[in-house]
Amino acid sequence: MEVYLSATEAAAFLGVAKATLYAYVSRGFVRSQPGPDSRARTYNRLDLEQLREQRRIRRRPQAAVATALQWGAPLLDSSLTLITNEGPYYRGKSALDLALNRSFWEVACWFWSGDWVSRFVPSGSAVPRQKRAADPFQLQQSWLVERSYSDPLGYRLGMPAAGETGAVIVRQFLVFLTGVADPAIDRAASELAIRWCRQQDRAERVLNAVLVLTLDHEVNVSSFTARVVASAGANLYEVVNAAMCAFSGSRHGRISIRTEQFIRALEAGKSARAVIHARLRSGEEIPGFGHPLYLQGDPRARLILQLLKEEFPAEFSKIQRRIEDSERALGKSANLDLALAAVARVLALPVQSGFYLFALGRTAGWIAHAAEQHKSGALIRPRARYAGVMPAD
Repeated sequence: MEVYLSATEAAAFLGVAKATLYAYVSRGFVRSQPGPDSRARTYNRLDLEQLREQRRIRRRPQAAVATALQWGAPLLDSSLTLITNEGPYYRGKSALDLALNRSFWEVACWFWSGDWVSRFVPSGSAVPRQKRAADPFQLQQSWLVERSYSDPLGYRLGMPAAGETGAVIVRQFLVFLTGVADPAIDRAASELAIRWCRQQDRAERVLNAVLVLTLDHEVNVSSFTARVVASAGANLYEVVNAAMCAFSGSRHGRISIRTEQFIRALEAGKSARAVIHARLRSGEEIPGFGHPLYLQGDPRARLILQLLKEEFPAEFSKIQRRIEDSERALGKSANLDLALAAVARVLALPVQSGFYLFALGRTAGWIAHAAEQHKSGALIRPRARYAGVMPAD
């Protein structure tokens, strides 16, 4: 997606004359900047989308409001993540480039603070994981509930205080995932590789990319939940726990668990087409393919699968053809959930590890959304369109 359009393209996008476009710019509704030709200017597509949506709502308010929350136009301003056809951009920098050149913790601290100098260090000691067989996701949720009642610093959602509390939250999740009492949070991918993988060096590169690429994806279901709860004045532990509840839904984070099961079925099946046909015939969905925001394929998935091919060529080749056959059969490209499942299978990670990695990376994103929403000072409170029985006169 081109972020800036020419005057002709922008006017056509809005369905107005150029003179009307220039009026919108002069009134501050649309941002512009110099184009490649010094005599022409280009216009911000995101502003144009928001303006077009506002005009649509004014024309048909009831119909527009009814669909606004379903992959609709932007509902709130955010400086965190921009989604384009080339992939997400965190604070103006390509998430794909960051995944290849920066550590997860470097990116997380910068994503929170906006500068590369800040390095948040968790204070105190973590709670050890006492039950080896316990689900780390559930352990984290229980810990967040207990911590929300005991740590008053959780109510400081502004930076740098939120970053300091966020570091404690991320470290504790890493403890539950690895079983290590005091893991090096600045080497999160390495800590996971040491405990989960046999080939640690190659796995670390892949795991770090996964954590960076799952960190944020604009106002998704769980991040929107985090913003709503933060806007209500809850503390950071409650915000993250609420986001985890949304993330654990079968239509959000837990899709990666079903995708992991699908990958196993692909490996065991006679062919990808046979597995897909059998599932569709029984009324089951095929998880892990297609994305409403990436009609040309999910760039995050492409990068992760490419890293698997580079670092684990022999292991990846066993499922690569099945994935490609599935893409052809479905007419859809693999998405992030499929890539996470592939990572789990190729690296022989623990069961549901794709879901856990996704949750760990996204935890950092929820903290950033909480801090940004707190800074805005706004309460998120949509209106409902009443569709029930009307009261009698």
